[in-house]
Amino acid sequence: MKKNKVNIKKIKSLINENIYIILAFVCASALMLLTYYIYDVIPFGQSTVLRMDLFHQYGPLFAELYDRLTDFKSLLYSWNTGGGGSFLGNYYNYLSSPIGGLVALLAGHENIPEAIGVMVLLKNALSASIFAYFIKKSFGKNDFSIAAFGLMYSFSAFFIAYYWNVMWIDAMYLLPLTVLGIENIINKRKCKLYAASLALAFFANYYMAYMICFFAVLYFLVYFISKNNFTDKYDELYHTYQDDNGEIYHRKVEKITANKFLRSGFLFALSSIVAVGLVAFAVIPTYMCLRSCSATSGSFPQDANFYNSVFDFLANHLNAFEPTIRSSGDRVLPNVFCGTLTVILIPLYLFCNKISFKEKAAHVCALAVFFVGFNLNYANYILHAFHFPNDLPYRFSFLYSFLLLVMGYKVLTHIRSFSGAQILGSGVAVTLFTVLVQKLDSSFAEDNAIYISIAFTVLFTFVLLISRKKSYSKQAVSLLLMCCVFAEVAVCETGKIEITQQKPNFTNGYEDFRTLKDTLDDEEGNDYYRMELTDINTLMDASWFNYNGLSVFSSMAYEASANMQNQLGMDSNYINSYVYHSQTPVYNAMMSLKYLVQNDDSPINEDLFERSSNVGKFTAFKNRYYLPIGFAVDGSMTDFEIAGDNPFTIQNNMWYYATGIDDVLTPISVSDYEVDNISPSDDFYSDGFSFSKITSDAEGEIQLKYVIPETQNVYVFFKNSDVDNIYVSTESGFEKHQNIDEPYILDCGVCLKDEVLTVKVPIAADKDTGYAECFVVGLDSDRFEAGYSILSANTLNVESFTETNIKGTIDMPAGKMLYTSINYDDGWTVKVDGIKMNKEKIGGALIGVYVPEGTHTIEFSYVPQGFTAGILITAGTVLLLAAYFIIINLKGKEKRAKAPKPVKPVKPSKSERKKLYDDDGN
Repeated sequence: MKKNKVNIKKIKSLINENIYIILAFVCASALMLLTYYIYDVIPFGQSTVLRMDLFHQYGPLFAELYDRLTDFKSLLYSWNTGGGGSFLGNYYNYLSSPIGGLVALLAGHENIPEAIGVMVLLKNALSASIFAYFIKKSFGKNDFSIAAFGLMYSFSAFFIAYYWNVMWIDAMYLLPLTVLGIENIINKRKCKLYAASLALAFFANYYMAYMICFFAVLYFLVYFISKNNFTDKYDELYHTYQDDNGEIYHRKVEKITANKFLRSGFLFALSSIVAVGLVAFAVIPTYMCLRSCSATSGSFPQDANFYNSVFDFLANHLNAFEPTIRSSGDRVLPNVFCGTLTVILIPLYLFCNKISFKEKAAHVCALAVFFVGFNLNYANYILHAFHFPNDLPYRFSFLYSFLLLVMGYKVLTHIRSFSGAQILGSGVAVTLFTVLVQKLDSSFAEDNAIYISIAFTVLFTFVLLISRKKSYSKQAVSLLLMCCVFAEVAVCETGKIEITQQKPNFTNGYEDFRTLKDTLDDEEGNDYYRMELTDINTLMDASWFNYNGLSVFSSMAYEASANMQNQLGMDSNYINSYVYHSQTPVYNAMMSLKYLVQNDDSPINEDLFERSSNVGKFTAFKNRYYLPIGFAVDGSMTDFEIAGDNPFTIQNNMWYYATGIDDVLTPISVSDYEVDNISPSDDFYSDGFSFSKITSDAEGEIQLKYVIPETQNVYVFFKNSDVDNIYVSTESGFEKHQNIDEPYILDCGVCLKDEVLTVKVPIAADKDTGYAECFVVGLDSDRFEAGYSILSANTLNVESFTETNIKGTIDMPAGKMLYTSINYDDGWTVKVDGIKMNKEKIGGALIGVYVPEGTHTIEFSYVPQGFTAGILITAGTVLLLAAYFIIINLKGKEKRAKAPKPVKPVKPSKSERKKLYDDDGN
């Protein structure tokens, strides 16, 4: 009973001591719930926080993670997306947040949208509370103001813009712990917090951890310069002891001769190495994955380029502007706003007589470093981990906001040292600047936002004015300050979060599809066959529905595969995504597609596909010309190269190198054309043509007519960077609108002999001239079937299949090689009859193997590159740390056993020291 009372007392004491940290967490949670309520987010409605990449990419991947954990599947490799690839790379890039994985696992597959909503809320609340904890420990303050600054940090513009990049938000709550760890290294020579928090940051997201590492070096220098001199040494210590006989004497502790900067710097560097060593099992294989994807492509810029003016950069510190999300927007500026209060406090920082000049200089220089990083392409490239982002710019802006808030709080601790005129002057200056921004930059800031910004500037100026008066309670003023911050976030920031997606848009008939998939699994006796949908909802539907597909959208996608798929006519950005639309039978056979599931009005040629099962809106068709994951092709297949603008030519070449049969996709030429406000030209009879407006600044239209020479399946590929959409139709009733931002092969179904196919190309008013390419082909069924007979004669008979191991047999003819539709990855090992073989690249992206004539056992096994080395380094780091702590503990026990009983340390007087020590100091 007494023990329970003691525990309750301890808990109450702990709560009381950290009440403002808890308050920051509660207030941030309340503000997130208010946002969810405003936008009808679950549980207040059917909306979700899923948007952009969170809808298309991370959400489905969390669902796949849940399925893999509950089905006990490998986390090393996945066949779900892109024809197969490293799941470990996706895990450490998107899913490794401890909070994210736990919440997703508890929520279940179908509740992933709700789980992600909880993740966002928890990460925001943790950012607020941990920043408040940092302020408490770093500044020794414990009142409502630390909660207020926690809210300003957690709802900074970085979060508002990028909350849906859930894997980045872990960095927000880990950064304050990392920085506090740096301060502990310098002040106390203790490194555990720094090493642990940095290691966790690397585990949660290596990309953001890189940026935290950059900031850590910068902050170490800034903090050391602010508090110390480079010549400082740690203080000498004197202790007074009493021996067993009761005699009292003094002993000088061993003198620390090392320079304080060097000692703390060495500990900082060593701790950083230890942190990376602890998570080498994640960092090294992720780095190896990155070498084959677009995230590491690109080169250092050759010429200097400045992005924004100083005025625009300063203006973006105001809360009147919408956050920047895309690099392609009209106003592309770093997301640096972190509270109107901060904007008022920073000018006062420069004039605070309680802050030393060197501290001011150090912090201002740090801000200048970030200004250069935001505006100079060289620095921007370095800060983004030696890579220009494909989109979503200034991903390190939360670091800058952190620094601003630290400087702002420093001013707040000395607010009573300022005169009323100084505080009023800063508030008036911010107000006038806001008015100037409205005058000069009105197209990017609505009047109501400007007026609200001015109102909060006035409000915070008033709060600061009363803060300096001793007649007002500090606690009451800090409470008022927090209420004002809470109000600003509620009024200004919650409205800037965009929430548009409903849960049914995401789940998209999940139960029906799973019923269909289970039926097919029973028929096949396994689940490793490939399938695709005719209409993709998210770009990672294969992850959401849990099937082995060809579509992918991931920064960890193989760049070579994205290049190849783009050239083969897939909907691809040539970088990190390719999306399946109904393709040619050549493509489907070479990519081992077994089932096509129709879930829209796309035509299905039942000469090519056999109707199988139907559940709800999903109808499965089995590929009559399916080829397994490996089969024998001509030995010259390695000569096949992906090159050219015509995907049908490339597919013909692929088929020719595999089978020796050419022209399986035969070109169909333009027979006639019609134009509206476009100059007539014989160019329109060619696959590539130029066009020119008759009347500029007016809309135009081109209609290309194709007479189908014989009844056959017809395919169209249209490519033009100046045209957004085309409309394809036939006389028999086929109609299709195609967005060609990323052009792809369009399956027009079976067209009858002498039927006219029309490709209508609208030309926008702002395009007066241009160049386009339109390729139309028909399938030569006889040639295709002849080639299929050759390829299906010698296929890999798969005996066992897991995510990381495939084993089977094949009867290999002479002069042939084994072609596979497995994406090339150095992590794959291929053995023939137990002997390791060299892998060949087919089309620069697929694995091929030269196999001798005869019947052989083929085994593919996968271990991510760097995985073993990473585990060994982590294990070695753990063992070294364990040995270090054991030795330190044993030495400590030995010293304590031998040392005389100490009494209260007393530093001897100067005269006593002269008596105790000789001239040599001994």
